[in-house]
Amino acid sequence: MASGDTITKTHHRATTRIMRHGEPVFLCFCGMTNFLRFKLRFDRTFWMGEIGDADQARVYEVALASQSAALDALRPGVTAESVHAAYAEVIQDAGFESLQLSAFSKTFCRICETLLS
Repeated sequence: MASGDTITKTHHRATTRIMRHGEPVFLCFCGMTNFLRFKLRFDRTFWMGEIGDADQARVYEVALASQSAALDALRPGVTAESVHAAYAEVIQDAGFESLQLSAFSKTFCRICETLLS
C-alpha cells in the first residue's frame, strides 16, 4: 500500500505516515488471485474522500473511459489484442502515451483466449 506522494513506489512496507484527505491510496494485491495456476495482479487506486488534484481527476476519468471502451469491445470471437487496442486508443486520444502489452501479457492473453473459447 502506498499513498500521497509515494503512490508510484509500490510494494511499500508499513509506515507511520498519516494519510490525508484528497490524496490517492494505491492497494496492490499481487499474487493473491489465482486463475488456472496463474497468479494475477490485482491493483486498485482509491482516494481519501474526493480527488484533491485536477490532474489526478483527469487521469482517473481517462482510466474509467478506457476501461469502458475495453468492456464494450469484449464479445465472443475478439482477440485480447483488439480489446487492448480499444482501451489504448482512449488513452492516446486523451494525450497520454500508449501502453504496450508485455510479452508475458500477450502470451497470457492467448492462453486465456484458448481456454475460454
